[in-house]
Amino acid sequence: MNRSIDDYLRAVDHVLRDQPRTVRVLHRDGVREHLSEYDPLAFDTFASPAQYAAEYRSARAFPERRLRFWWRGIRRSTRMAAITVVLIVAFVAGSGLWWSRYQPFEASLSGGRNTVRPEFSDAEIAKYVDGGTFDVGFVVRNSGPFVGDISNVELDPTLPIGVPFQFTRLWLGTARDPFGVDDPSQLPHRLAQHGELYLMMRFTMTNCEFNMPGDYTTVSPKLGVRANVLGVTRHFVVDPHVTFGVRIPVGYRCPRLRKA
Repeated sequence: MNRSIDDYLRAVDHVLRDQPRTVRVLHRDGVREHLSEYDPLAFDTFASPAQYAAEYRSARAFPERRLRFWWRGIRRSTRMAAITVVLIVAFVAGSGLWWSRYQPFEASLSGGRNTVRPEFSDAEIAKYVDGGTFDVGFVVRNSGPFVGDISNVELDPTLPIGVPFQFTRLWLGTARDPFGVDDPSQLPHRLAQHGELYLMMRFTMTNCEFNMPGDYTTVSPKLGVRANVLGVTRHFVVDPHVTFGVRIPVGYRCPRLRKA
C-alpha cells in the first residue's frame, strides 16, 4: 500500500511540476496524510493522478505556468545538457563581443617641435615654410591586461589632399628622450602591461598652392595602431585628443605659384 501511495504521489507531483518545489513538497505531505485516511482496498477507486492534481490545483488556485511545466517535463540529463550548451554559446558570444570592443591602448601628446624654428609658435601651430618639417610626439600606453606587439602606427584616417602638410616619417623615442633618434626601423615593439611607447611623427609642409596666405589649417588625427594581442593581429584606433596644424603667414607667396 505504501508503494502505491508513493507512486500516486509521484504522478500527482509530476502533473504539478510547474509549481515551486517548496510548494509541492508542502502539499505532497498533505496529500499523503489525506490518502492515508482511506482504506487500502478503496485506494484503486480514486481519480487518476491527473484528475486529482487538476482538482487540487483548482481548489488552491495554483497558477498554470506552461513554460515551466514543459521544461520540467524534459529529462533531467537532457535539461543539464541543454543548459551546458547554452552557457557555452553565451560564453563564446560574450567573449567575441568583448574582443570586438577590446581597446587596450590610449594615447596623448608628448611634445612637438618645429625643425625650421626651435619650437611651435601659437601653441601647436607651426609656421609654414615650403618643404620644411615639424615633428609631433605621442605617448601610446597599454592599459590592457595583455602584452601587445606593435608593428605599425599611422594616422587613421590619413590626412586629406590639400592640407598644407603630410605625414612622412615615424620613429621611436624614450621617456628620457621623447624625440629619440630618427630611425624608422625600431618597430615592431613589445609593449608590456602599463608600458609606454614614445613615438615621433614627422610632417612635411607642402601643398601651399591649395591654401591662402593667413590660413590656419588644423587637424585632430587619430592613431591607427596595428598590434598583435593574444596571437591575433588587429588594427586599433586610438584618439590622443590633440589638435595641431600649420599657419600660412600673411603675405606668403607659394614657390609653386611663383614658378607657374
